[in-house]
Formats: sequence, structure tokens, C-alpha cells
Amino acid sequence: MLVELSFSEEKYRKLIADIGEIRKKIFSMKDDDEPLTAKVIERRAGTKLSMANLIVELSNACTGARDLLVKSHEQNIYLQGKIDAVNQIKTQNDQLAKDLKEDVSEMKNNAIKTMKEIHEKKRSFADIVGSSKSLVVPMKKAMKEIEKDASKSRNVVVHGLALSGENEGDDRVDEIEEMIDQVVEVASATDRKIEIDDFDFLGKLGDTTSGRIVPVLVKFKTDEDAKLVMRGKKYLKNSSFHNVFITPDMDMEERDKQRQLVKELKKKISDVPDKHWFIRNGRIVSRDKIPSI
Repeated sequence: MLVELSFSEEKYRKLIADIGEIRKKIFSMKDDDEPLTAKVIERRAGTKLSMANLIVELSNACTGARDLLVKSHEQNIYLQGKIDAVNQIKTQNDQLAKDLKEDVSEMKNNAIKTMKEIHEKKRSFADIVGSSKSLVVPMKKAMKEIEKDASKSRNVVVHGLALSGENEGDDRVDEIEEMIDQVVEVASATDRKIEIDDFDFLGKLGDTTSGRIVPVLVKFKTDEDAKLVMRGKKYLKNSSFHNVFITPDMDMEERDKQRQLVKELKKKISDVPDKHWFIRNGRIVSRDKIPSI
């Protein structure tokens, strides 16, 4: 904000000039080599009135000069206050500039540090991705195994089905499908309809017109239906399908293991006929036979 100062140098010079003129008038009352004394003024002034007027003029001029000097001093104090305030603002601005410079420097250092950390993490991530590529194939294989196991849990294999020999071509497939429905109905031992999703032949059906056919893989909608049929397969012994038996869906390795278990089971039955031998949870177990009454 600009401040208009009331001090006028021109006015001050005029007052000084007025005082000089009054001084000349006073000194004009004496001779050049005569000292200025009260007696000289009284003798040369003419009248007391003229002397009084000179004194009044001199007094007024001095008072005006004094007032101007007082105002000048006050304005100097005011201006000095403004200068001090400006200096204080400048000091504050200098401190702010210094703080800002330090903040910018710190931000720059933090940004550099962050970029280094991101770079390190990117390298680490790249290393992880690179090493994980070698795991992709095993993981895919494991996922396929899991899917395969989940699918197998919904399947059973029916062995020993025999054709009547009365049908040919597609009619034989229809006959097999009807027999599978009957076997499932007996094994499930429930009034609830067990839905068969699909079935496949585990081998070539061939040109057989009579006799037993290759095992049939039966696929159910849920694994609960497959478990129900597996639990009730014992009911087939007392039905027209007493020569039919049901096993879980197994891969080649599991079939080889099951085949070995069956071989060992037959040997146990032959060697220890007084016990009832059977396979449970992949193991050969026995119990005492119930004597006939």
C-alpha cells in the first residue's frame, strides 16, 4: 500500500527563507560593524509595534519550521516501521524459499528412492514370473489330474453284462442301455430315479451276438449317485444280475493295482477258506464266516 507523505520540502524551504528575511530586517536596524544588542534594537526599531511584529513573524516562522520537523520525524518513524515490516516479510520469504527448496530436494530424493524400489520390485516380479514359467506345465497337469479325479468320482464301471443275442447293430446298444438302467436300479436300492449322464464301452464292442461284453463306464450326474450305486452293488447277488459286478472308475495304474489285489484275494480265499475275504479301501481284509444253520 502506498502512503502519501504530508511533509513538503518546498514549504520547509519557504519557512527558512522567511526566517532569513526577518533576520535581515532585524540586522538592518544596526550598522554593519555595530553588534546587535537590545539597546540598538530599541533605538533603531522605531516603535515597539514594529518590533513586536518582527518578533511575531519570527515566532510563527520558527513554529512552522518546528512543526514541519516534527512531522518529518514522525514520517521517518512511520517509514522505518514500513521498512522493518518489509524486511521482516523478506526474511520470512527467504525462510519459506529455503524451506521450499529443502522440501523439493527431499521430495526429489524420495521419488528417486521410490523409483529404485519399484525397479527392484519389478525385477523381483520378473524373476518370479520367470521361475513360475517352469511351474506352468506341472500346474496344468495337476489341474487336469484334479479334474480327472473329480470326473472319476461320478463314474462306475459295470462288468459282466451279457447280450441276449436277439439284437443286432444299434439295437444291441439299446439293449445294453436298458440293462444298465436295470443294474443301477437294483444297486441303488431306492425309489429315487438315478439319472445316468452317459456311458462308454471300455474297449471294442465287436461282433459279439451273445455272451459277455467289454466293461461299460457309466457316468452319473453327481458323485453322490455314484457312491449310492457302489454301496448297493451287493444287492446284485440276489438278482438276475448276480454275475454282474461294479467297480469304481480307475486309471491304468489303479486297474493294475486292483488286478493285483484281486489276484491276492483269490489266493487268500483258496489258502484260508474258513474266512470271508474281501477288498475294502484298497486293502484285503477278512471276517469270520457265519456258520450255516
